[in-house]
Amino acid sequence: MKAGWIGLVALSLLAGCLSKTGAEEHPAPKRQKDVVTREELLASTQVNVDLYQAIRSLRPHFLTTPTGTRRVIGITVVYVNRVRQTGDLNVLKGIAAVSVEKVEYLNPMQSENEFGAAATGGAILVTLLSATGERSTVPDGAYSRSH
Repeated sequence: MKAGWIGLVALSLLAGCLSKTGAEEHPAPKRQKDVVTREELLASTQVNVDLYQAIRSLRPHFLTTPTGTRRVIGITVVYVNRVRQTGDLNVLKGIAAVSVEKVEYLNPMQSENEFGAAATGGAILVTLLSATGERSTVPDGAYSRSH
């Protein structure tokens, strides 16, 4: 009887140890509301998906006109490696998702503070990988009005 009880306790302990996953030791990076990382893009996109499609899937709010009490005048502007792009959000359709290091979204208030009156509708900041596929040298916060 003792051997059966000891075996049951040992089995319970073993099952408890096996049920622990590596996720508890190394939690997955927290998904940020206004940032899409390269790792997230690679994990969720298929081959030949453009950035517009990837963003539409991962963070659709990047692509919608913000609503609220403050009247938004203007469109969401796109910056790629600190350079403002001409046109609208369709410029994202010309960027392969696999070539992107990070995408950040600034709401209208943030973008107006950062870029002035030219960005009153919000901004999407795209940081591409370098031509060699290495991480870009664009530091966080490097986007400014002068670019």
